[in-house]
Amino acid sequence: MKIYAFDFKNLTITAYPTVADAQAAGNGRTLAANADDLMKALVSGDQMVNLYNNYVPDFPIKKFETKLKGAERLILLAQSKATEGKTAPKEAEPVASKTNPESVKKSPTKKAEGEGKRGRTSEFVGKRIFPVEGLEGNPRREGTGGYNSMSIIISAGKRGITFENFIEKGGRAVDLRWDIAHGSVIVE
Repeated sequence: MKIYAFDFKNLTITAYPTVADAQAAGNGRTLAANADDLMKALVSGDQMVNLYNNYVPDFPIKKFETKLKGAERLILLAQSKATEGKTAPKEAEPVASKTNPESVKKSPTKKAEGEGKRGRTSEFVGKRIFPVEGLEGNPRREGTGGYNSMSIIISAGKRGITFENFIEKGGRAVDLRWDIAHGSVIVE
């Protein structure tokens, strides 16, 4: 199956044998193998019409009936009139794409314990979080991330919750810091 590179700026369509070949040819183009791929792209109906009319100047159209019809017609147009693109050199590694994430071959690697994690380690790792005694209701504004984080802590009750479980349940460290600063929680 071919992959088509739609260049809505330069009004061209190029066909490639693989996603890797299309990506190796450069950025700024929308890659699609079928109408569904083209529908998922952030392409306007006007862009589709302009590209279509560039390839079919004798029968220009003003707009497509639906965006899906436009995507289907552009794919048919690509199948018949796209220029053939060059294939990537053998040493080039394929890059994952939204249209074909399986295009990347992953080599198995072993990582040492803790290796591969990014960023800093929180000062709360290994500690338990408790709501302050006598806290009535959630002090945070409903519908916010802080409200959700505080709800997790409140639901843990007097037994508390580990920081790791707090994060797993969707809690955020930034909210925890705010709650500590405002006297709503205790970390031990």
